[in-house]
Parts: sequence; structure tokens; C-alpha cells
Amino acid sequence: MNIRSFDELHGADEPILFSFKGLDIPLKFKAGSSDELVVLFHGVIHRESRDFPAFERFLPINSHQIALADPALVDHPSIIGTWFLGAEGRGQVEKISEFIRGLVGHLGIRRVVFVGGSSGGFAALLYSYLHPGSVAIAVSPQTRLKTYYSKFAEEFRQALWPSSRSFDDLEYADLVRHYAKGTQNYPIVVMSSRDTGHLYHQVFPFVGGLPDSMYNKFILDVGFWNVLGHPNSVPKEQYLHWLRAAISAPELNADTLSRTHFALQSDVTRPEQPRVRSLETSASDIAKADLIGAYLLRGNG
Repeated sequence: MNIRSFDELHGADEPILFSFKGLDIPLKFKAGSSDELVVLFHGVIHRESRDFPAFERFLPINSHQIALADPALVDHPSIIGTWFLGAEGRGQVEKISEFIRGLVGHLGIRRVVFVGGSSGGFAALLYSYLHPGSVAIAVSPQTRLKTYYSKFAEEFRQALWPSSRSFDDLEYADLVRHYAKGTQNYPIVVMSSRDTGHLYHQVFPFVGGLPDSMYNKFILDVGFWNVLGHPNSVPKEQYLHWLRAAISAPELNADTLSRTHFALQSDVTRPEQPRVRSLETSASDIAKADLIGAYLLRGNG
């Protein structure tokens, strides 16, 4: 099903192709009951185990949600991921960014949150960077493709950007360089402490390059959830807390987001307190005490 109008999104229950300025964007849309928009990006797609187009599942929140499938993968079934950077000469990054801005205006959105993991986390950081005032929740993300030593990344570059000599020729392939300039968005990175390859080669250089102006915009949450390595190392519940904080925080800065996140976690994990009987004495209690006292006096008489 192809559509061209934002109005048509509301009646689309199945995956659709949204035709926008010559780019067909596979997507799923779920209307919410609030004025936030959550944009979901998938990670790499292994076609032998997962059909394409593939979409991240909608999350248990009341916000508007849109799950995007990477348009560049439609015409390149042998490539498992393009980090939502698209193919050479197609202007995919700019078109998707403009599409999201149009949807934000159409829905009257107050707050936008981009969410993704691994290569989808790269996309969340990228498109949030291009959307000032938004929040990115990037789970175990890549941040600089030239130091991501994966044959899949090199296959993508050679097949879809044939005139490039390295990832330095792709404008948005190095988020470390872009974020080092300072940004107007609020990136939250959630990591496993034992996803060491990503932590040391992708996240630490990203954090180390941030300027002082990002101190109250950036959050790094590192923990361990009993999974070694990269795949599935951060449970969904962990970044859902951050998503709910990003949606409900009264204002956007790292301090307020962190306090909101702490409060939400405390509400979930706080054990039920035992009921304590009131120390106040009621009239009926006094009457019962008088009867017991009178009975005891009679027994001793």
C-alpha cells in the first residue's frame, strides 16, 4: 500500500510505503493519545532469519509511534544494514529528516524521541542530531563506522557508495565528529559494561569528543544484565525507563532526565510497605478495654 499524505497514516494498520520526494519509506504507524512522537529504527537484518521490510515492535506507551524500515535495503537484499545512511545520490538522510519534521508538524508534536539499538542506535543518534530539541535513546550504538571493523559495514559502503574510498567520504558516517561540534539535542546512550568492543571503540571515543556544552545534555548509562558481548546485552526494560523519562520529564536536560528516570525506577522497584496499624485509640477500643478490666476485677474479688 502506497500513500503520500500524512492524513492517510491514521487509517493504516498494516506496513505501508510512504512516498516522499521520490523516496519510498517503508513504515508502520501507531497513533497515540499524547503529543509525543517516538521514532523507532531497526538494526541489521539477516534475511535468512527475518523478512524485510522489518520493523521494531511498538513499545507499551501512549505516545504516537512510527517504526521505519531502511529504504535502501529494499533494492539491496544482499546488504544487511546501511545504518539508515541510504545509497549514494539518493539524499535519504535529508529526506527522512524532512519527512519526520513534516509529521511532527502535522501531529502537533511537543517532544520527539528517536530510539534504536546497535546500527539502529547509530540512526537514533544521527536523526536526533538533525532534529534540535529531540532526545535520542541509543542502545549499544555504533558511532563511527570507519572504526567499526565489520565486513558488513564495508560491504555496505562498497555496494551503495561506489565512488567513496573510505567512510570519510560519507558525510554522516562519523557521529563523533559531528557531536564534537556541540548539538541541540539530548543523547542518552545505554550500554552493557561487557559489550567491550562497542564500549571501547565506539562509545568511549564518542563521549571523549563531546565538548563542555554537552555536559548537561548527554547521559551515559552503563550496567550489566548477565549477557556477555553485544547482542541482546541491554534488556528492553532498561531503556524503556529512559524512554518514559524522556516523555514525561518536565524539561529537557541531563539533570532533570536523570532525576525523572530515578523516580520512575523507584516507583517500579520499591517494595510494598507493610501496613502499620494506627496508634490512635478509638472509642470502641476504650470500651473493650473497660470491659476486660471489669471482668478481671470480678475474677480477683
